[in-house]
Amino acid sequence: MLQVACLFSCNNSKKTIYVNSFEKGTFGYDLYDLLKKDSNLIVLKGDGNQSQIIISPRYQAKVFASTAIGLSGPSLGYVSYNLLDTEQIFPNGCALEYITTESWKVGFENSKNVVLRKKTEINSYQGNYLKLGIERKISLIERPEIAFGLSVQLQPDVKAVGYETYDVITNLNDFEWAKETCVICLWMLDMYKQDSHTNTNIPSRVRMNGGKTETVAGNYNSDMKELTITTFENAPQAVFLKPAQSMSAKHSVYHFIGEEQCLNPIVQKVFGISTDDIKNLKI
Repeated sequence: MLQVACLFSCNNSKKTIYVNSFEKGTFGYDLYDLLKKDSNLIVLKGDGNQSQIIISPRYQAKVFASTAIGLSGPSLGYVSYNLLDTEQIFPNGCALEYITTESWKVGFENSKNVVLRKKTEINSYQGNYLKLGIERKISLIERPEIAFGLSVQLQPDVKAVGYETYDVITNLNDFEWAKETCVICLWMLDMYKQDSHTNTNIPSRVRMNGGKTETVAGNYNSDMKELTITTFENAPQAVFLKPAQSMSAKHSVYHFIGEEQCLNPIVQKVFGISTDDIKNLKI
């Protein structure tokens, strides 16, 4: 469990110390470790607190980790402890400072949803300052919504957690973002844990969902018995916007834990291949 101790100094100021008694690799461990870096973490919860996701307003409004089995369950996500210790999420200048280190403001929050916003400027390579507003809504997806969203049936022994992000970028300049002035690229990044039992070489597929086109990709770890499926609308692209015009992108992540025979029907329904096919895929 996560233990909290409150210490009082001689001037009556209070300091909170988190004592981590969770094993490394569990959701509880990552929650404790991240609290040391960002004390304003947001945790969305559902399915009787079995489903939880960690969001950091300090670091990119990023979903760092999730769990389908509560605090003691495996942490589903990618947390680079070394990079966090150096205050970097993406090294070597892969992400601009306004995304990497500037905090986001919480506009709305309840147990299953949070909306985060920020306004910022980017100095483009062409010397123009691009002013933009960013809004990010993150929602926890519970079991019935997961089954409906992927058009699958979840067996009772399969544990599941999911979340959806809906991102909106708005042009706050008084000029159009165009080839002559520079543009911004809107993109999503999925990071998976890798080991000798993990295969991310699942062919991306395009399918229709609710009349909209979405791309589907996935990751399967046969040793950990973990399956991850991601869907997204609006593939990464340059954003050409007139003043006050906006563009949005939707991205959903679904994590499943269960025996292979229970996960196989999900893989077959979504990808049209089997778990055996995945394990035999060659890079």
